[in-house]
Amino acid sequence: MAAVLAVNGCAEVENLLQFCNISKERIRVEEQKEFTSPKEPTLTFSSGETVTGMRTVGAYLFRISPRKLLGGSALERALVDQWMEYCQSHLESSLQDGTLIKGELRYLDKSLSRTVYLVGCQLTLADIMLYYALHPLMLELSVQEKEQFINLSRWFNQVQYYPGVRQYLPEVSFLRNMLYS
Repeated sequence: MAAVLAVNGCAEVENLLQFCNISKERIRVEEQKEFTSPKEPTLTFSSGETVTGMRTVGAYLFRISPRKLLGGSALERALVDQWMEYCQSHLESSLQDGTLIKGELRYLDKSLSRTVYLVGCQLTLADIMLYYALHPLMLELSVQEKEQFINLSRWFNQVQYYPGVRQYLPEVSFLRNMLYS
């Protein structure tokens, strides 16, 4: 029997499921499940055990996926976990409280100044989770604001064109030439 994934309004988890290329025989998707919090996906196994939360469900999906994006070494796996925790704890609260978001964007821009992706030179689950979390915000930023965060913009643009990541989400446009200084 397939595990049941209750999406609960969390579109990102459906994107992850599709990106992970997991068959419908393994995981069946439902829109809502009773007694769960909104925006928190829940995965219920045939044994009756349940895991809840975007980070937990996302990590499980990538563990059973043919795609290996959780890091190749113990250090890389720890860094992926660290960035996923950052997305869940710091970034989500900053996105809700709009006054703190510029500081978080500066932090991300600085962190991405010395690397291609969040964890070295290959795409990981942390990149995908951060991409989905930032997508609505990046859509709203002006050209000038995107240019202030040039490393973040470079990373975001690179991730959005990684095959299978963006899916149905609208493309975020970036200028190729700096217009402002």
